[in-house]
Amino acid sequence: MTGDLLAAQRALVAAQRGTCSAFIDAGDRTILSASPERFVTWRDGVLTTTPMKGTAPRSTDPAEDARLRAALLASPKERAENVMIVDLLRNDLSRVCVDGSVRVERLLECESYPTVHQVTSTISCTPRSDLTLAGMLGALFPCGSITGAPKLSTMQVIAALEDSPRDVYCGAIGVLAPGEEMDASFSVAIRTPVVDHADGSAVYGVGGGITWDSDAAAELEEVRVKSRVLEALTESAP
Repeated sequence: MTGDLLAAQRALVAAQRGTCSAFIDAGDRTILSASPERFVTWRDGVLTTTPMKGTAPRSTDPAEDARLRAALLASPKERAENVMIVDLLRNDLSRVCVDGSVRVERLLECESYPTVHQVTSTISCTPRSDLTLAGMLGALFPCGSITGAPKLSTMQVIAALEDSPRDVYCGAIGVLAPGEEMDASFSVAIRTPVVDHADGSAVYGVGGGITWDSDAAAELEEVRVKSRVLEALTESAP
């Protein structure tokens, strides 16, 4: 992948309309991110995480698109996956927050993007007074939405089955604002191509959660749907 990478980033963001975009020139490679998923925000004395679990394709036909959205929100499998991750993150947050402060602000909401509908939930809490940024990340990272539950044993399974580390993909990209009060925000690094300047190659990680109820063909189609955003990069190429 060569050419104007900043222009490619703009095209990616326009196509995905993600809420957590980032462009990082790391010297030997460039990270282009248009993530729709916010991992965690620490602002105004509140920790907030918004896991994304549950995906359906969009349709250009309004009636069919509405049907796909409604079916996603009604799907027992997709609802169960999202609630499972909400419970996991409630547990993670309870390790670093004031007792009794963890609360589910929103449960099973649908966010619509140009190529997909996604189910999200929002959990918040009051961090303990002695909590540090390192302590917070140590308790929450990696985001439960990309590990599954139980987190530690699932990570061991992932490490055993996958041929290589995920690198940037499914990690966290964030910003820490200067000032006396903590103001930090991190995304989950999905919808994130990484360009290697040594050979001009680009790697785009994509996947989906596998559960007992998963259907192989449906999971493969979900991967294809999540990859459609890459069409913006080919269209932006000179």
